[in-house]
Amino acid sequence: MTFDFELTEDDFVDAQLSFVRSQYRKLKIAIPLAIFALLAIVGCVFLLIDPRSQSARQFAPMVYLVIVGTAILAYLFSGHPFRRQFRKIRALHVPLQIMLTDSEIVYTSENGQSKTGWGAIERWQESKGSFMLFTQPRVFFIVPKRVMQPEQIVACRELLAARTAKR
Repeated sequence: MTFDFELTEDDFVDAQLSFVRSQYRKLKIAIPLAIFALLAIVGCVFLLIDPRSQSARQFAPMVYLVIVGTAILAYLFSGHPFRRQFRKIRALHVPLQIMLTDSEIVYTSENGQSKTGWGAIERWQESKGSFMLFTQPRVFFIVPKRVMQPEQIVACRELLAARTAKR
């Protein structure tokens, strides 16, 4: 299968947000965040009952940290930082060709060509708008679904499942 395309800002943001969401689904991140949020809720209750109490004053910084943390996560999940990143990286704004064969993946642009054997693909992930092929835990190729016909999406999914581990 060969796909010719140029990455769009939306392709890039979709893939990055999908990756970030997959990281937050892991229990090693979710459990500490849940405990921290629970303690912040307790702090809010103390603040509402008696704002001048010793307990309320001790929990107040945690409540403020949760508010700031929520604002940071909202900014991250808005996609804005990834849009800025896409605009800055000029190498992402060139026409690309990805060829998926039985033995390797050939990635070609005006900047060069890369051949990667299927053994080097650690895993793959599917988002709403693309397939992501991971060569390292945080490094991946983006193959947008918008350049594929419906039967090619199914065939690509089957090829990826046969050649690599999904998660």
